[in-house]
Amino acid sequence: MNIAGSMNVPASDSSTDRGTAYEFAPAQHDPVLTEVGRGTPMGELMRRYWHPVAPSASVTSELPQRMRILGENLVLFRDHAGRPGLLAENCRHRGSSLFFGRIEPDGLRCCYHGWKFDVQGHCIDQACEIDGGARRDLARQPWYPVEERYGLIFAYMGPPDKKPVLPRWSVLESLEEGEFYEISLNPGYGDGEILPFNWLQSYENTQDPLHAAWLHLEHNENQHFGTERIIRNGPDTHEIIKDITWGETPLGVRYTRTSPVPNSDKRAAFTVEAILPHVFSVPNYIDQSRPGRQDQIGWHVPVDDTHFRIIQVARVRNKGDLIDRVALHNEKKWSECTNEELQRCPGDFEAQATQGPIAIHAHERLVPSDQGVILLRRKLRALLADMEAGRDLINVSFDATAAPIEVNARLEILA
Repeated sequence: MNIAGSMNVPASDSSTDRGTAYEFAPAQHDPVLTEVGRGTPMGELMRRYWHPVAPSASVTSELPQRMRILGENLVLFRDHAGRPGLLAENCRHRGSSLFFGRIEPDGLRCCYHGWKFDVQGHCIDQACEIDGGARRDLARQPWYPVEERYGLIFAYMGPPDKKPVLPRWSVLESLEEGEFYEISLNPGYGDGEILPFNWLQSYENTQDPLHAAWLHLEHNENQHFGTERIIRNGPDTHEIIKDITWGETPLGVRYTRTSPVPNSDKRAAFTVEAILPHVFSVPNYIDQSRPGRQDQIGWHVPVDDTHFRIIQVARVRNKGDLIDRVALHNEKKWSECTNEELQRCPGDFEAQATQGPIAIHAHERLVPSDQGVILLRRKLRALLADMEAGRDLINVSFDATAAPIEVNARLEILA
């Protein structure tokens, strides 16, 4: 029986109120900018850059760690000589997980049949074969180059002939007396090291100052600890966009917002920079003793298409200086809040994770206040085009003597 045909369906006319959820377009995300597996455009671009994968201090010679980066399952370990290694998780022999392997002075030995691999994947012993395996040299374990700097272990996962030098960053060079590196994972986003949504949803947030003006200052009344000392909204939030400028930099894109300084006749200029394809820098809005001095950067490291990590490092003088720069929910940290409290005082996690595992870009309606998001996406597409055309990529150098990259994020108190 044709049920639809048996129904009395009124003819549509000009009085019909269209645009119901029934007529909503199918959900679609932008795969070019969001998907990071090997062979995808963004996945190949990400593989032309170095990624921080773990704090150096967290990687010991006791046990290997599981790592998932750009959709690949890996293990990270440190041999007894202190050398870090990053290998594919599944053993080249029969596919057992090296996560259950044993770290030895010169490598990692699989639990199943005792094949041992050094930090560059060379098979240096096959425990159950005569003379350690006459053809063990043919059984190299897939591996990736790693280097250590600024208290972090970095990995390069791209074509060997395209491997750039590991960048130096001016903001992290030349520690002053009493300073040390402090590392934070996913600051302000919750308790876990892995966030359950696409990396771009968080990265483009770095160029969205209107979310800071509304979510962190208006909706939640100075959600970021310390922000109220340097910045405030005017009487009409509709006017905020007039005090914001977006633009390109040699490294990527940035915005500057000027706003009144509380209890003062001065204004603050607050500049945040996105350094393509996945680095960002936010000024230190807690310690204002040296305005303009930048001290930290962070990376959005994709785990896969629907998960990522934020890894941030800063020069600090006191333990907790970086970690304390997190969003508070009515003076509570995210992990201390109930669901009802989060509903009454939502933060970045609630706003971004609820866009979905990957945001539905087909449903977006971008407006003038989204200029930073539009510019960032446009620059990422241009960078993809440069890669596909074989042109030089920004923020990539093959010169080991290259000067540190200068970061332009800053806080300035204007006269």
